[in-house]
Amino acid sequence: MIRIADLARGVTYACAVLGFPAVAPHIGRPWAWGFWILFGTGAFRDFVRPFGVPRWLLNGLSLGVLGAAFWRVRPDFLVEPVLEALLVLVGIKLLDEKRNRDQLQVLALCAFLLAGASLLSTHISFLLHYGLLAFLTTLALVSLTFHSRAPDLLLDRELLGQCLLQGGLICGLAIPATGLFFLILPRTDTPLFSFMNKVSGARTGFSDSISLGHVAAIQQDDSVIFRAETERVDDGALYWRGIVLDVFEGDTWRSSRPEAVNTAGFAGGQSVEQTVYLEPYGGRVLFGMDRPVSIRRRERGHEREVIQFRSPVQDRIVYRVVSHPRVFLPVSDFQGEASGFLQLPEDFSPGIRELVSRIAGRGSKGEIAAALFNHLRSGDFAYTLEDLPVSSRALEDFLLVHRRGNCEYFASALGVMLRAAGGPARLVGGYRGGLYNRSARYYLVRQKNAHVWVEALLPGLGWMRLDPTPMGSDPAFPDGGAGALANLRVLMDTFNHYWFKLVVNYDLERQFRIVQGLRDRWRLLDLSLIHI
Repeated sequence: MIRIADLARGVTYACAVLGFPAVAPHIGRPWAWGFWILFGTGAFRDFVRPFGVPRWLLNGLSLGVLGAAFWRVRPDFLVEPVLEALLVLVGIKLLDEKRNRDQLQVLALCAFLLAGASLLSTHISFLLHYGLLAFLTTLALVSLTFHSRAPDLLLDRELLGQCLLQGGLICGLAIPATGLFFLILPRTDTPLFSFMNKVSGARTGFSDSISLGHVAAIQQDDSVIFRAETERVDDGALYWRGIVLDVFEGDTWRSSRPEAVNTAGFAGGQSVEQTVYLEPYGGRVLFGMDRPVSIRRRERGHEREVIQFRSPVQDRIVYRVVSHPRVFLPVSDFQGEASGFLQLPEDFSPGIRELVSRIAGRGSKGEIAAALFNHLRSGDFAYTLEDLPVSSRALEDFLLVHRRGNCEYFASALGVMLRAAGGPARLVGGYRGGLYNRSARYYLVRQKNAHVWVEALLPGLGWMRLDPTPMGSDPAFPDGGAGALANLRVLMDTFNHYWFKLVVNYDLERQFRIVQGLRDRWRLLDLSLIHI
C-alpha cells in the first residue's frame, strides 16, 4: 500500500532528478552542489523525519538566488545564470511545504529547465528527457487530483497500476494532440515578452534617399530593426549594407538604381551566411552583412532572389543572405564605373572646393582619399546627435563652421570632397555594429545602429569602404554590456526570437509543405506496393 500523498511527492522529486542531467553540462559546480544539498534535505524532511523550515528563510534564499542570477547575466553569458537559478529554486521549493500548489510550481520549474537547456544545445537525449518529463508530469497531475479529493487515500497494487496506466494514456494522447494543434492553429506575431522591448511597428526607415538629419532621428530609436543568425565575426566587419546612394542634390543623397544596388556580383573568398529576421519598419530596403552577393526569400514554396520590396515592409519577414566581407569591391570597367559617380550640383559650394584643393594636393587618387579621410577623423571634428546644422548650406556649415555632426554629415562631407577632387565616390546606408547573442547565435541590431558610410573608387583596387565617423562615440558602433537591465532585455529578446522563429514563423505555407511531403511519400509507397 502507498499513500497518494507519498506518490505525488515521489513523482515531484523524480521530475527534479530528471531536470538535473538536462542542465548539468551548462552550470557551475557550486550551483550543482547547492541543488543536491537542498534536494537531500527536502527528501529527508518529507520521507524520513519531518521538520519545519521558516517561510522567511525560503523567501530570502529565493530572492538571493534571483538577485545573483540577475547581476551575473551578460551578453556572452546569458542563459547559464538563469538555468543555475532555476535549478536552485527547484531545490528551495522541495524544502517548502508540499501543498498541491507548491508541487505544481516544481513541475513548472522543471519544464523551464528543460526548455532553457534546449537553447544552449540540442541532442537526441532531449527527446528522452521530454518524454519522461511529460509522463511524470501527467502522473503527478493525476496523483494531485486524487489527493485533492481524498488526502488520506491508500493505493494498493491495482489502484497504483490504474494511476500509471491513466497517466500513460493521457500522456500518449496529449503529445500527438499537442503536435497536431501546433500544426493547424493560427499564429500571432505578438512577442512572447514585450514588456522589456518596444513593440515594432511601421515607421520611417531607410528608403531610396537620405537627407541630412534623417538618420539622426533613427539613431535615437532603441527598437529592434532585425536579428541576423550567423556566426560571430570581427567587429570591424559589422557593416549591414542596405542601399547605395549615388546622386547628390544639395542636402540629399538618393539612389538612381534602387532596384539593383544591394548586392555585389562577385564570388570568391570566405562567405558568411545569415538568416535575417526583419521587423516591420515601413521601408523597402533589405539588409545584409557587407557585402551581400545573394539575398533569397522563400515565397510560394520556392526560393527566389530578392533585392528590395515594391511596397513598404509591414510584416515580419525572413530571408537568407550570403556575403563576402571585403574591404575592396572589384570592378571590371573602371572608366565606366567612375563616370557615374562624379556628379555634383552646379552651384556646389566654392568654400568646400577651396578646402579640398588645400587638403588634397597633387597626389594619387589613394593619397587624396587618405588626406581627405584623415582631415575628417582629426580632433577638429566631433560627433553629436544634437544641434545639427540645419541651414540651407548645412554641409558647408558642418565642414567650415560648426564641425559637429553625426554619421550623415561625416559621410556626406567625405563623399562630396572626394568628388570635388575628381575621385568617384558614393554613400552606403545601412547599420553598423550590433550586439551578439552568444546563446542564440544571432546579432541583435537596433534602429540606433543606423549608419552611413562612403565607398571610394580607386584605380586598380575597386570600391573601398571608408568610414570617416569618429570611432567610439557613434551609437552605431558595436554596443557591449550596458548594465544588468540591458542584459535582461537581451535575455527576454532571446525568448522573443525563438518564439518568432519556432512558433510564429511556422506559418501556413510550411504546414502545407509538410502535408504535401507526406502525401508524396504516401503516393510513392502505393506505387511500390503496386509494382510488387
